[in-house]
Amino acid sequence: MLKPKFWCLRVEVEEKKYLVVDGDKHVIAYNTKKEAAGYFERSYELAHRRSYEASMSACFHFIQYNPRVVGPLTLEEVKKAAGDDPEVFSMWGGAGGIDGLLLKNELPCKDYPVNIAAGLKKPAGGARIYP
Repeated sequence: MLKPKFWCLRVEVEEKKYLVVDGDKHVIAYNTKKEAAGYFERSYELAHRRSYEASMSACFHFIQYNPRVVGPLTLEEVKKAAGDDPEVFSMWGGAGGIDGLLLKNELPCKDYPVNIAAGLKKPAGGARIYP
């Protein structure tokens, strides 16, 4: 069960900030900062283990969206940041996509970077560009 104060994932695209939402357009929230960071860390680690190409794609995704963990927050703070008319956007690029709730006002909390490469080994395989 989610605590009254929770942690969310924030991305930034073209100088606009969004909270990451799921397929049903609900903001994804976690009880701890570590759990929230795990959303991106696990995705990157799985891609990193698959292949060099998948690892690079995950890196581009990370650079494109600049993921951060934000919190702790309350539901009222999220509603205030989303404004009177909440808008959810699907953002896609060459390395994949993400859905987010547009933040029209600043969140009243700190944001923390996600360290996707901590403790990883060299990617599997290598780029094969010629027979």
